[in-house]
Order: sequence, then C-alpha cells, then structure tokens
Amino acid sequence: MGDIFEGYEELSITKLASYVASGAMIFGGVVPYIPQYREIKRKEDSEGFSLYVCLALLIANTLRILFWFGKHFETPLLLQSILMNITMLVMIKLCISVKNKNQIIKAKERVFTDLDIKFFWQWTDFQSYLDFILLFGAVGAVITYLFVDVLIFVEMVGLLAVLTEAMLGVPQLLHNFRNQSTDGMSITMVAMWTMGDTFKTCYFIAREAPVQFGICGALQVMVKEFDYNNDGLNDALKFELCFFAKIPINSVRLLLFFNYELRERNKLAMETMAALQYTIPTNVQRISIVGDLRLDQKILLHNQGIHDIYNYSTDINDFTLFELLTENARRKFAIQIANDKLTWERGFSVEKETVVQTEIFYSEEMIHYRPGLWEELKWAWIQYFAIFFLFASVGKYIIKIIFVKGYVRSYVIPPWKEK
Repeated sequence: MGDIFEGYEELSITKLASYVASGAMIFGGVVPYIPQYREIKRKEDSEGFSLYVCLALLIANTLRILFWFGKHFETPLLLQSILMNITMLVMIKLCISVKNKNQIIKAKERVFTDLDIKFFWQWTDFQSYLDFILLFGAVGAVITYLFVDVLIFVEMVGLLAVLTEAMLGVPQLLHNFRNQSTDGMSITMVAMWTMGDTFKTCYFIAREAPVQFGICGALQVMVKEFDYNNDGLNDALKFELCFFAKIPINSVRLLLFFNYELRERNKLAMETMAALQYTIPTNVQRISIVGDLRLDQKILLHNQGIHDIYNYSTDINDFTLFELLTENARRKFAIQIANDKLTWERGFSVEKETVVQTEIFYSEEMIHYRPGLWEELKWAWIQYFAIFFLFASVGKYIIKIIFVKGYVRSYVIPPWKEK
C-alpha cells in the first residue's frame, strides 16, 4: 500500500510541476514589462523605453503564431505569443499617450498611411501601429497559407521568429547609447529578461519544443528522413536506438507514432500508431528492421474538407498496450507497417552498445476516395460526350424517319419572303 501511495504522490507532484511550468511560460513573458509599465506611468515619461522593443516582439510572436499552423508546438508557447502581442500593444498605447500628453508644441502628425519610411515606427497615433501589425499578420497569413506545405518555408518562419526575439535587447541598447543615459528604463525589467530567457531555454529543452526554440543536447535516438531519388520528397524514415544492456535482448516491441498527412486529392491529418513485435531465438547485439508504411482504409475518404477526427495526441501513460492497439484497430483509417523484415547479428557483450536500427519506407499507394461532381466531369467528360453523341445521333435518325414518312404533318417555312 505504501508503494502505491508513493507512486500516486510522485505522479501528482510531477503533473503539478508541469502545470506550474506551463503557467509560468504563458504569463512569465509579460511579467518583465509590468515594472516598465509602472515606471512610465509613474514618471509620465516614456523616453527611456524604446518602442522598437515592442516591434521586435510583435514581429517575433506573430511569426511564431504563423509557425504554429505549419508545425504544431506546445499550446503554452502559442498562448504566450498571443498574450505577448496584446501586452506590447498595451505598452505602445501607453507610450504614445504619454508622448502626446507631454508635447508643449504640437508636432506634425505622422501616421502609417503616409508611407514615409523616415518615420517608420515613429507615428503619433496608436491606430497606425495597430494597422501595421494587422497588415503584417494578414500578409503573413496569406503567404503561410500558400506555402504551408513547403517544409523549408515553415522552418524558416520558425527560425526568423526566434532570431527576431533573440535581437530583443539590441533596440534598447542602441536607444540607451544614443541618449547616453538609462534614465527611464526599468532595471527590474532587464533582470527579468535574463531570468526569463534562462527559464525559457530550460523549458524548451525539457518539453522538446521544435529545434528553433532551443538547442537540444545529445540524443540517444538518431532520426533522419532520406530522399533517395532526389525528387524533393522524403522516401524513408531511418532511426537508431543505441543503449547499453546488462542482459541480451531476446524480444523487441516498437510502438511508432506518426503524424500522417495526405495533401493530394484529399486532405487527411492524423496522429496514428504502428506496432512491431518480434521474438528473437538467440542473443543479439544489433537488430535491423525494415518495412513499408501503408495507409489502412476501411471507408472511402470524402472529397471535401480535411479529415482530422484522429488528429490528436495520445498519452501512452494513460492506456495499456491492449487499449492502444484496440483503439487503433477501430479507426476507419490508420497506418500499418507492411512487408516488415527482421535481421540480427549474433553475439552479445555488455561492453558494446546494443543497436536497434529501423528503416521505414514511404511507399506509393492507391488512395480510395469519393470524387466530387466537378472532378468527375473533369476526368470522365469523354464518357458523357460519347453518351450525348449516341443519343443525339439516334434522336436525329428517329426525327428524320418521322417527318420523311409523313407520320407527322409538317410545313416548310422558308426564312425569307417570296416577292
């Protein structure tokens, strides 16, 4: 009984720590700007704070939101970006309000619609800043929608987002150097920047965020996709699991989770699982497995919309292996590893690494789906034309017989008048 309660307590503490870390990730990014906001509010002076800091964060977090549509990452990071954009707009509104209030002689108004590059991000009304960010987000959304299937474009968006955020301190540094003063800048904000960046780096590593968000350490599992025929599309997934074992390996059970997508003819997105299990009759040091990744369909796919009813993550800690296999088998469409083969090298030594090498090939296959009306007309027009030609010919022949034989009385009316 004591062991059971200890496991329950440990699990609860782990989950609690995870929730706290996620909450800190969402709200921690905006906390450093609270002291700066209060400093500006108290002194009624915004000259010590550079608005280009807001520009860098607005662009970085907007790009990060667009990156999420091409490569889903953790929800706390997405929520943090949304909240950060709202915070930066609040900071801009405060700074513009304070600047306009402190003007003794009213300066010439500068707005975004002037399209004057000399006064970029130096506008005198808050609406101009809001218009720019909305325009930037709209243009970015359109471009992302057009190129969301291009992997290198999606990765570049994520990289630009991180690089822009990494340059966050440069505008404030240049601003202070130009003024030869740090008056009006909150030291607490700078200290929180440092602590926040340290926490974010640890969070990215711990939660396995995309590589753009942090640099991971050494990996025990090496994964890589290959394009063997150089056509720009990946043909196989290859990974190696390396570890040291004290006893020989006599059986192998692999649960492979894939993000499977169809983008031609039909749109299908799902997280699915394939299971491989083998019993080896001898002691081995190296195991090699090859197979083909296939789509297992039980129903026809629809021609409209995206099939995403199975596009959700599965926590393997919440299910037994039987439940996972049963849930996957009940699906109307899933994946399976076909034509799988197993080879091994005899012998075993505790001083050598045990290696499990797997290569999964993405084989071409036939997708069964129900085409739409326009697609049927596009591909089957010759059939309909042939049927129309047959009926037109038969109809013309019947009409000719009816009128020539005199079954129907008819009159010929010439298209001109006789004089």
